[in-house]
Amino acid sequence: MELTRLLSQLDNRMLGELFSEDTIVRGSQYVTRVGDIDVQGPTLRALVRRWER
Repeated sequence: MELTRLLSQLDNRMLGELFSEDTIVRGSQYVTRVGDIDVQGPTLRALVRRWER
């Protein structure tokens, strides 16, 4: 399956099958900070903004 198509189909149920609950909780903190996603073949790159304190 093409990576961009797979990423667009991910939902909470599928994430729960792939990752532990702890990993999902830790990763959810990054959702609003990730941008400029680029997929080239099997490689996914993205920019992650720093925490604003």
